[in-house]
Amino acid sequence: MLNAVEAALGIPMTGLASPLPSYINRVYEVQSVDGERFIPKFYRPGRWSRAALQDEHDFVLECTDAEIPVIAPLILADGHTINESDGIFFTVFPKRYGRQLEINSDDDWLRVGRLMGRVHAVGSQNEAHSRTDIHPANSTAEHIE
Repeated sequence: MLNAVEAALGIPMTGLASPLPSYINRVYEVQSVDGERFIPKFYRPGRWSRAALQDEHDFVLECTDAEIPVIAPLILADGHTINESDGIFFTVFPKRYGRQLEINSDDDWLRVGRLMGRVHAVGSQNEAHSRTDIHPANSTAEHIE
């Protein structure tokens, strides 16, 4: 994993490799020799196509361009956001800190609504041809079987 991340970023890593909780994928925290922390995400093989992952990454990058507070995948040394190691797709994110949104008032709900409206506005600008529609008949039934 560390070798794949080093090659993808083009920078040497330390031996730090802390697994992070993830339901489906394998996610770690790693550190470069310069002390910068990264979050590589190795996608479960066979679940998503490269094209579907690229649709997702493009959408997050479009959200970033629209100044929506998301953490976008890094552009790797080869100029792409997705790399592959032993047939497993992966990407690398910068490590960022955040906080849980607390909803304590009607104004907080309005802020959430505005943010979701902005996300949907960005999403409506381009079609994600390779992405699964999130509907139980499309995205869940096959996995249950």
